Amino acid sequence: MALLVFGLSGCALLGDDRPRSTALKERELKVTELVGGWEGEGGARLTMTERDQRFVAKGLQADKPEQDGLPVDTDGRVSGKGTWSFDKYTAGYQVDLHFQGPGDLTLTVAELDGELVISSYVNDGDEFLLHRS
Repeated sequence: MALLVFGLSGCALLGDDRPRSTALKERELKVTELVGGWEGEGGARLTMTERDQRFVAKGLQADKPEQDGLPVDTDGRVSGKGTWSFDKYTAGYQVDLHFQGPGDLTLTVAELDGELVISSYVNDGDEFLLHRS
C-alpha cells in the first residue's frame, strides 16, 4: 500500500486524513515566540523562560524515552526540568530540552493551519503537538 503525502493549506495530510504540521523554514523565528506556556494532549505542559532559558515539562510524549535516558513518569511520559536552546537547521527550527541529569529531547518548531506549534513524532509516525496556552 502506497502512502500519499501532499501539501494543503500549510499542512500535509497522510493517508488517514490527519492534518500534519509543516516545519517552520520560510521565516525567522524569534526567541520571544517560544517563551511562555504550551499545552498538549493528555494534560501535557511545557513552560519555557527567556531570561535564563529554563523549562519545566510535564507529560510530554517522546519516541522511546527510556532508551534516550529521559526522565519518565508513571504514565511513560517525559516530565522534568532543565535548560533549553533553539537553532535553525536545514530542516527548520528545533528546540532542544536539556534535562537535569541525563537526557535531551529535540522538538520541531512547526506550523499547523497558520498556528505556531511544537511537535515531535512518536510511535512510528504519530505526531505529538504542543499549542500555545
